[in-house]
Amino acid sequence: MDATPKVSSQRCPNGWQSYGDSCYFVKTDEINWYDSRLACEFEQGDLAVIKTADVNTFLTGLIKDTGKFYWIGLHDKISEGNFVWIDGTALDPNNAQWNSGEPNDYGSNEDCAYVNTDGRWNDLACTNNQRMICERAAALKIIHDITINCDESEGWYDGAGQCYKFMDRDASWDDSVNYCKLLDAELLSIKSQVEQNLATYIVGIHSATIWIGLSDKNGGSSGMYQWSNGDPYSLTNDYNNWAPSQPDNKFYTQGGNCIEIPNSANDGQWNTAPYTNLAKSICQKVKDYANDGIFTWTEGTSTAGYNNWNPNMPKNMQNQPDCGKVLVEDSNGKWDSDNCFLLLASVCKAKVGTNIKTIFPGAGEYKYMMMSLFYIIYA
Repeated sequence: MDATPKVSSQRCPNGWQSYGDSCYFVKTDEINWYDSRLACEFEQGDLAVIKTADVNTFLTGLIKDTGKFYWIGLHDKISEGNFVWIDGTALDPNNAQWNSGEPNDYGSNEDCAYVNTDGRWNDLACTNNQRMICERAAALKIIHDITINCDESEGWYDGAGQCYKFMDRDASWDDSVNYCKLLDAELLSIKSQVEQNLATYIVGIHSATIWIGLSDKNGGSSGMYQWSNGDPYSLTNDYNNWAPSQPDNKFYTQGGNCIEIPNSANDGQWNTAPYTNLAKSICQKVKDYANDGIFTWTEGTSTAGYNNWNPNMPKNMQNQPDCGKVLVEDSNGKWDSDNCFLLLASVCKAKVGTNIKTIFPGAGEYKYMMMSLFYIIYA
């Protein structure tokens, strides 16, 4: 019997709010409208489409106490004054929630819409930086048998290519490391802006100070930092989000400088702290990829019938999703494999007659479209 679980439930991932047939996620990053779409796509969604007053009321309840503006999936980039949703449907004027005097296209460049904390909409230049509301479908049809990569029933959730779990217990840095090890995981390492955004979000929603897996306890001297899994860390070359005047390295003689993100931190900035302090934590572990090393096309068929791999390819990296890519300057079109979470351009395939949604080029999308490599298979 095939024990592979099927996707057939109507639920939302951890951190998302359910309403009707959709899941909604309020992201606190302040970025432009184009990059907001990319950020939502990273979460397997897109900017929220608000076609009824009840949805607008629900979303207003999620943001009403924040004092911020939030991008939604509405624009008039095709034709000035004719607003459409990102799914291609025209805005119904009977369901529009515009603020008084809006939209006004101030400065002749306001083509994207945001929702205010009172539920009213304004138009604004798409290059302005605002927060965003993402939306994804809650009702999932049984399309393929798939293996669940992160055990959501145990509090793990998917993000940035790994599984994460918030540990709602106060513990020292050492105990937090050990708690994660008991779960076959490790204390959170932050090596990119995506991972930083996730940590900042978790600190915010839980109103908690958290440990991350960085310290100089085992580095040999004050300020010689490394991650709890032994990975090296460079103060000058690696990603960082230090608070002003940090790291101050003043706790080495007390057992080591360990790094926390305080609840009061600005944008999740890092501070040193003595390892004996008590704080919450986040554990992380690599997804459980069921068919590691077996390459298939995204439609589920095997590559056995035809392949065009370069010599010594594909390379199967353990505990990492490997995808196929091709260099367009290669006249032979030879394939290589690489980490699936690299940001590269892509080529899509659709059946004749499929309704194709337009994605408008902007600062956040164009930089990826210029890449000369693209994925062609998925493992």
